[in-house]
Amino acid sequence: MAATFADWLCSRSPAQLTTLLTHRPEGSLPPAPTNLLELADRLAHPSTVAAALRRLPTPAIQVVEVLQLLEPDGGDPAALADWLGRPTDDADLAAALDRLADAGLAWFDPGAGVLRMVEPCYRAFSAPLGLGLPAATLLTRYPVEQLRPIARALGLPASGRAKQLVTSISTALADPGQIQRILDNAEPAVRAELLRLDQAGPEPSHAHGWYTSPRLASELVWAAQHGLVLTDPWGSHQLPREVGLALRGPDWRAPFSPHHPTVPLSTVAPEIVSNEAGAVSGIALQSLDAVLDTVAETPPVMLKSGGVGVKELRRLAKATQLTTPVVRLWLEVAYEAELLTVVPDRSGGGELLPSARYDQWADHAPADRLAALLPAWLALPASPMLDPDVIGEKPPPALIRDHRGPVAALARHLLLTFLGTLPSGQAVRDPQALTEPVRWLAPLRLPPDPMTTELIAAAWREASHLGAVAHGAATVLVAPLHAGSPAELADAYRELLPPTSTEAVFQADLTAVVPGVPDPELARLLDDAADRESGGGATTWRFTAGSVRRALDTGHQPALLLDQLTGRAVGNALPQPLTYLVHDIARRHGKIRVREASSVLRVEDEALAAELAGAKALKALRLTTIAPGVLTAAAPPAEVLAALRTAGYAPVGESADGVPQFGRPPQRRAPEPRRGQPPHPLPGPREPESPESLARRLLAAPLPTSAPRPRSPGASAARGRRPDLSSRLASAANHLTKAERRLLETALTTGDPVTISYTDAQGRTSMRVIDSAELDGGHLFAWCHLREDERMFALARIEAVEPAPYGLFEDADSD
Repeated sequence: MAATFADWLCSRSPAQLTTLLTHRPEGSLPPAPTNLLELADRLAHPSTVAAALRRLPTPAIQVVEVLQLLEPDGGDPAALADWLGRPTDDADLAAALDRLADAGLAWFDPGAGVLRMVEPCYRAFSAPLGLGLPAATLLTRYPVEQLRPIARALGLPASGRAKQLVTSISTALADPGQIQRILDNAEPAVRAELLRLDQAGPEPSHAHGWYTSPRLASELVWAAQHGLVLTDPWGSHQLPREVGLALRGPDWRAPFSPHHPTVPLSTVAPEIVSNEAGAVSGIALQSLDAVLDTVAETPPVMLKSGGVGVKELRRLAKATQLTTPVVRLWLEVAYEAELLTVVPDRSGGGELLPSARYDQWADHAPADRLAALLPAWLALPASPMLDPDVIGEKPPPALIRDHRGPVAALARHLLLTFLGTLPSGQAVRDPQALTEPVRWLAPLRLPPDPMTTELIAAAWREASHLGAVAHGAATVLVAPLHAGSPAELADAYRELLPPTSTEAVFQADLTAVVPGVPDPELARLLDDAADRESGGGATTWRFTAGSVRRALDTGHQPALLLDQLTGRAVGNALPQPLTYLVHDIARRHGKIRVREASSVLRVEDEALAAELAGAKALKALRLTTIAPGVLTAAAPPAEVLAALRTAGYAPVGESADGVPQFGRPPQRRAPEPRRGQPPHPLPGPREPESPESLARRLLAAPLPTSAPRPRSPGASAARGRRPDLSSRLASAANHLTKAERRLLETALTTGDPVTISYTDAQGRTSMRVIDSAELDGGHLFAWCHLREDERMFALARIEAVEPAPYGLFEDADSD
């Protein structure tokens, strides 16, 4: 017997319960249930059921809609199969029912011979299959004076009480033949309006507000007089369920789509996919490096309203020779990966700067660097490549989070999930045909509107730039990305990426070309001595007087620099123009020394000193000769050095004791953020119990009796729980379920976080994660993570209690 959800859970095997807990991770969240009754309460809570429904694919949702119409005692398997136009032994229907059972949403009750669902599922849809409420439900609110004319119009006795009239009218409307006979006497316009009303489905109950009622179309007056159109409690007009079914005809069946919608496919060799993915991944890393280097040199100014404006995006695009959408993509991914941080200022704006984590990330191998980026992209709550022209909007600032963000992240995840189901060697021919196959995976989370189509198309473009999609097929990166394994993802990148290049082709035009991805040491050497010009299949650097001087400024010795470049050159030889350039800059480098005075310039060549004193480009420094080869300046050394270098000279700094000063200029980095902390110590990371362990423990745990064993005060105190806490909560919060009160009791005992749905004095409801809670009479005093402050919560205003989301305090010990 499995008449109740708890009974059915008790009948599960360890493997079956493990599967259920895997599909319903909220069942394992701390505090874990202590028995199957508590698990049943948690999994049947409206909020957890709603979350489970949103994860279901299309065929399971379609079965839920039909079972909702059949109601708890009418879920006969044969009736369900008939509604869906399937035989009772249909394998696809059985698979959909198994999916519902795995999610703990539906089960078969052999005693009654019916399929049952957890109670919230019977309220999942306001109009399942687009059908209205049953006639009996709609007629119940009608006064007898309105029921009698309808009965007469249907040829029924008009005498009797209201209850009798409701029964006779609803029985007549349940006969499709009777409805067809009524429709035979209707005008064509009436029938057409009824069909339109059926296709549109019932209006939302709040569509017309509190004090307004919709006007009935003239074509429907006759239909309303015959009971074919009735009003719901909100005054909206709708077809009774029986009338809607009759209009659809005897051959109509509820939709059932057990398989993905087809999408045009083409054949592609796996090695072609891998080759393209490797090339794209290398280009992605070079493009990202170019964007981040530009951000470090000239940080973008943030808008006061938030985000990086279009003007700054275009500046970065011009500086990096990339398109604006690509720059937006790399900014968003780097920001999500915490490689960039916004540093606010007092005006309300701020700057975007590399974080301290950026320097650590930049020192890793290419495969490890990319492996840190792809998960950040998958979770990115934004759609950086959404085409504003297609959706008819102005380009928004980058790094702005809005209502589309969660849907964009979901579309990205489901797109890769669908592509992962395609057979090896098969690729999508037309990305525009992906909307329905992707929506099939989670129809309740991706609405059927043009924006969903555009978000999926944007996700496809992003995946193509990151190497997750190549030649229309998912690459080897997708499986480890979904598995959440950084090590496996890095290994996959190592397989895709060609070996890093350790040599460069130095050319007489003072350029160096590195095919493929340069190894970190080669890239660092060339970045020191040359200016990076372009990326792609090969990266180009150009040596200039300024770049060589920059290398010498950072401490490179001319001879050693030439040796290092020669060791990295193909053929171990440098072109003569590059050698001459380095020697020429080295000859002039350091002839001018700048030390603090305000600033003192010491020049080895008196003629050069005289040249400096008369140079118009240096007029702002107000140079004054105080001795042969010695000048003073009315500016600090850093400004003097910058002005001299801008004018084409090669000065170096000098300490007070005459020692030349070399080194890299200081890198601007964002300070570490200060996070708000609750006033009490936080618990450590709270890892959920594994599904396997929890399943075994729950099946072995005895079910509580109707009269729980009293605990001694000593035992309660030993557990840190006040003896009367349960009774106090039962008295002050008896509107909560036992499972919800237990969650509160555990939170009060341990100080652990818990989620509450709270309605304030103004009637506004919000979800709050609280911890370090204390009970005082009818109120909780706790740290509120939404407000980042201590708050008082009235128990009577707590509408629901749920486990806190896992991972909330993963970094609690590191701050």
